[in-house]
Amino acid sequence: MKQFGVLITVVVFLVFSSCQDSCKNACGEGVCQGGSCVCLPCYYGTNCEVEIVPDSIYIRSITIKSWPTHDDGDSWDDGDSITSLPDVALYFVTGEDTIYKNNKSHNILPNITDTTAGPLAGVDYEVGVYLHAVTDLVNITMYDYDEDSLGNVTEEFMTWMSFTPYIEGNGFEQSREVSSGKGSVVIELGFKCN
Repeated sequence: MKQFGVLITVVVFLVFSSCQDSCKNACGEGVCQGGSCVCLPCYYGTNCEVEIVPDSIYIRSITIKSWPTHDDGDSWDDGDSITSLPDVALYFVTGEDTIYKNNKSHNILPNITDTTAGPLAGVDYEVGVYLHAVTDLVNITMYDYDEDSLGNVTEEFMTWMSFTPYIEGNGFEQSREVSSGKGSVVIELGFKCN
């Protein structure tokens, strides 16, 4: 009977040890395959615990969440009521370089007068910009874009905010909210690592 107990113990041990990962430690940002950790993109190390600084970051889109409701007491668009909404133009700038600027041909918001839903929550802009200096500060500036009947354009400053696309130790956020005291946006990001 004692031999039967030893046999059962050996069988149970073999079954449980064959079912468990054969990696010594948890694989962090990866999966265990064949006794080794296979890391997700942008991670490396024995346990996939080390982030790789991305070669580039792709800004897919930006969603405007809020902006200043008025221009120091005046409406954004002359001749409209105090509740009129601006035609938002966005600029992304790193250092001295403008890396993205939407324009009236396809990205300016319509002049919406229904303010019952609050600020145009969820208005999306397709951006499609690659950043190669991934740790450089990016400034985002919002302007009220206006064009008169003669084609003269004015852009009135609304607010600005800034973000750093990659911060070591924060992981690889696919979506990041950026805000100032007067406005906020959500930026959709993608990361490329070699």
